[in-house]
Amino acid sequence: MSSPPKPIDSAESQLTELERRHRRFVWPAVVVFVGGYLTTMAVVAYRPHAMAAAVFGRLTEVALRGEGVDGVARALAALLGRPVLFEDPYGSPLAAAGPGGAVPCDRFDGIEHIATLRQSITRDPAAGTVEVRAGAAGRPWVTSPVVLDKDVVARMWIPGESTELGPLGRRAIEHSAVVAALEMLRGRTAVEVEWRLRGELLTDLLAQSPAALATIVARAGRLGHDLHRPHAVLVVRADSASEPDQNRRIDAPRQVLSAVHTVASGQSPRPLAARHGDDVVVLWPLEGPAIDGSAHGSAPTRTDVAPGTVAPETVAAADAIRGSVARTAPVTVTVAVSRPCTDLVGYPAAFRTSRGMLTLTQLRSGRDRTVELGDLGVHGLLLQLEDPSELLRFADRTLSPILDYDRRRGTRLLHTLRTYLAHELSTTRTAEALFVHPNTVSLRLKRIEDLLDVNVAQPDSLLQLTAALAAADVGGTAHLAER
Repeated sequence: MSSPPKPIDSAESQLTELERRHRRFVWPAVVVFVGGYLTTMAVVAYRPHAMAAAVFGRLTEVALRGEGVDGVARALAALLGRPVLFEDPYGSPLAAAGPGGAVPCDRFDGIEHIATLRQSITRDPAAGTVEVRAGAAGRPWVTSPVVLDKDVVARMWIPGESTELGPLGRRAIEHSAVVAALEMLRGRTAVEVEWRLRGELLTDLLAQSPAALATIVARAGRLGHDLHRPHAVLVVRADSASEPDQNRRIDAPRQVLSAVHTVASGQSPRPLAARHGDDVVVLWPLEGPAIDGSAHGSAPTRTDVAPGTVAPETVAAADAIRGSVARTAPVTVTVAVSRPCTDLVGYPAAFRTSRGMLTLTQLRSGRDRTVELGDLGVHGLLLQLEDPSELLRFADRTLSPILDYDRRRGTRLLHTLRTYLAHELSTTRTAEALFVHPNTVSLRLKRIEDLLDVNVAQPDSLLQLTAALAAADVGGTAHLAER
């Protein structure tokens, strides 16, 4: 079996030229002193510095040329004579290379073992370069974080023991981490400019400013999006994290937007995706004939897309987005899919409806789902009303007596009513869900009947209560809670 390659072998080939260039600094010392012996010592003392300079120069070239993380991986692999893998903080490969050049990430030798090793790695940026292995007899790996603004934004993996690398090899890894951080910052800056432009376009489209609408089709075209086509509106929202403030700490909307762009980048025509508050909004182009517009690029006016139906490709797109987020971010998402928008003025209503679908689904503890109006029953019908004010007034009139009672007494009659209806009018199952005795549920229901002057066993009363709760959900429970 051949011995492992000597670290930094590729740097050796550069030394002769470096020594030639800098010989004017070495030979005067030899002339002043004695000759042969001191000349040899001077060159030997110089060589480690020259090798370090060669390493630094090679990586600096990568940065100056803007070769990205791929270029850093290729340069480091060539310098070390070993394969190198870069991955993001969540384990998705970014770039891989061997001594002979780039290799596909999924064919990187040993990638199947890294998932296990990753669990033992601290996320502390100060940890630096460390050696890890799976078990006492496991294959050793050297790993080092790529740190940007005190956050670990990537991690590199190199097979082998750290002692085999030597001081120059470890120095090369440190330089590579710095250059990779700069390359990621460069890419992030460019991406953020692109995201900002798309975000402004989406905001103008949803705000329906007449001045903005006059040029919005042309602006979208310059960004590579064809608003002459019908689109469906997909609203993507991170599900609530099990750990408090986890979504805020990791900037979940940014992670979600990045995953959405991964899906959208492979589509033609390209979907428009942008962040809107804590949601990510995607305008997904539909199959079929393009919608005609005027010669001045005004809003499209007709389409052959069947009205009132959700296009199957948008449901598939929503599922693909959920899968992409699950692979690349530590959160799950719920995606609401609208019916096709056939003109520019239809986008705000489609967005409001989709956002309402998300809110209702997550209020019901729905997670990691694709939802459309047909999944929500009567709630879906109510969401399509242009003016929800009458819904709120109806819910207010019907439910305010028990809301006021809950507020004054610190009770949970409204929650009990919701739970009772959700468990098919079973006091036993309601009691189990609320962790109380069935008699307690019966007493609460009696109090609700007295306050509302209804009989929860009668169909008319049940219909009224169900409709009021649905209206409160659609219109926003915060409105009722303010009373």
